[in-house]
Amino acid sequence: MTKKYFFRTIMVLVVSQSLTAQQANDVLMKVGDIPVTVSEFKYIYEKNNGAKATYSKESIEEYLDLYTKFKLKVNEAKTNKIDTISSLKEELDGYKRQLSNSYIMDKGVNDYLLKELKERVKKDIKFSHIFIAVPANAAQELKDNKKAEIDQAYERLQTGAPFENVVGFFSEDKITNQSGGDLGFYSAMMPNGFYELENAMYNTPVGSYSRPVKSRIGWHIIKVTDTRPAYGEIEVAHILIRKEGQDAKSKIDEVYKKLKSGSDWNAMVLSNSEDEKSSKANGMLPAFGINTYERAFETASFALKEKGQISEPFETSAGWHIVKLINKNEALDDETFNKVFEPRIKADERYNITKLHLLETIRTNSGYKENLDLLSNFASGLTEDFYTFKWQPSPTDAWSKSLIDFGGEKKYSLADFVEFAQKNTRIRLRYDKSVNTYQEAIDALFEAFKEEKTIDFEQGNLVKKYDDFRSLMREYEEGILLFEVTKNAVWDRANQDSVGLAQFFESHRNAYMNDEKVLATKISFSTDNASIANEVFAQAKKSTKALTKKYNKKEEFLKFEQVEIAKSDEAAKNLAFKAKAISPMNQTEGNYTIYKVEKVIPASPKSLKESRGYVVADYQDQLEKDWVESLRKKYKVEVNNDVLQKLIK
Repeated sequence: MTKKYFFRTIMVLVVSQSLTAQQANDVLMKVGDIPVTVSEFKYIYEKNNGAKATYSKESIEEYLDLYTKFKLKVNEAKTNKIDTISSLKEELDGYKRQLSNSYIMDKGVNDYLLKELKERVKKDIKFSHIFIAVPANAAQELKDNKKAEIDQAYERLQTGAPFENVVGFFSEDKITNQSGGDLGFYSAMMPNGFYELENAMYNTPVGSYSRPVKSRIGWHIIKVTDTRPAYGEIEVAHILIRKEGQDAKSKIDEVYKKLKSGSDWNAMVLSNSEDEKSSKANGMLPAFGINTYERAFETASFALKEKGQISEPFETSAGWHIVKLINKNEALDDETFNKVFEPRIKADERYNITKLHLLETIRTNSGYKENLDLLSNFASGLTEDFYTFKWQPSPTDAWSKSLIDFGGEKKYSLADFVEFAQKNTRIRLRYDKSVNTYQEAIDALFEAFKEEKTIDFEQGNLVKKYDDFRSLMREYEEGILLFEVTKNAVWDRANQDSVGLAQFFESHRNAYMNDEKVLATKISFSTDNASIANEVFAQAKKSTKALTKKYNKKEEFLKFEQVEIAKSDEAAKNLAFKAKAISPMNQTEGNYTIYKVEKVIPASPKSLKESRGYVVADYQDQLEKDWVESLRKKYKVEVNNDVLQKLIK
């Protein structure tokens, strides 16, 4: 049994528990010195039984016995100090770090962002902005100048200048600066690179303006002017008459008149719409939300209230339209919402921004301190081999000094950082000595080091904060112990104890037998003549020699083969296991087969070599049973029956 397979069988998804504190902490039983609380038992019982967790008397007692055996083995592992083996401790630390990272990101980042987005999509925000463009590849001097400009605009607002006036003087958005910067209504989720702008939209009260916020195209100051319940997504069909012809308005009016008189929509689309793509689909357009099409098109579309309702003709830059409401999409349920938006959130800048904010909050709450002078002094002493795999720095007295400190609760020295830097060659080799300073490379390594140690620090708090995390950590730890102690006591012993295996085999020889068999003659031939086939079958009942003499004179019409057939074989299905018995004639597309029993071979004992796999498995089962019985004698098991009865429904 491999460790990977073993863990797949005992590790399943975390489930939530809903117990009062008193009920959860009641001790259901003690196995040796290990108490098992109600919450622990319910967690593992519900997790492993799923929908079958009925809490019936039979189900509870059966699972209690299984869990008792599990705890007996864990107790034995701790007695044997398996939990102190350094390689296993390192393995567990690796599991903990991996799970902690995932848990912190899921609870602190992923769940937070999904919840935030669910609230935001309920509301559309109308806002105006002051915009200062910053090219992506701008030099630092230009970036500084642009930041200074947006700061000046903000200062002007702070002195009481009307927002529209500041827009006209500063904003580089030529489309909106003549209308006070008005952008109309927008809704979450904004495109990647605009999360801080989205935050400003939803966090700024109506009538107020925000501080400067950065997007991937530049700086913004926004003023929220209105909010409304979100329009969501809508599905419409349309008829388009383009403007090229002078009578476009007359045409659309005529179409509208016919529609109002009862003409079929699909027929009118096919004969009149000049949108080649949608006209082939009855005018249908893909579902859309706000800011997908021109404002006039969206205004007319979202104004429709009832399915099948059509708009009056209206004009856009493309021409004249009539739209028909097909459907207003309902808000997504939580499961669908998460499925749609979780991948988008993880690919968006908001994920990393929130992650960094979360880690910073953890550090702030812990009383975190860092010694950047110590780090700078270390960087100043580096040489070119730092950028190679061969880097092996010589320790100094400074290495023992504290580099980062989580409020005195957990400290990491410069030596810890150096060890981290040595292992993370991927980050070191990303930098080029001809382009980057040592300090730049050290800063990147320090950020990664700081993130890892922050997660390590928070790991201890997770156990205190979350019952399900604490339960899962207990499972990982006890799972590792169970694997090792069972490996030593059962699996390895069954494979390595040749004397014990042989003795077990000898005392259970009757369990490992060859099936009863027959030695038979297989007669096979091919013919399209059913009469000949029946003649062969009739003759086969009497003598195979006569068959050969009659049918194989000139060529080999009949083929004869000696075969052994066990009772479990397909050929044995309709064959009596007695001498001279003959099977029914089997025919497939003109190919015939007949079996004739020559003699019966009685069942016989297998050798250990022949049955080794089965014997080892059975020996393991026996060793485990004997082992569990010895553990029951070694460790006292006490069940609190009053608590147990409360679990049974």
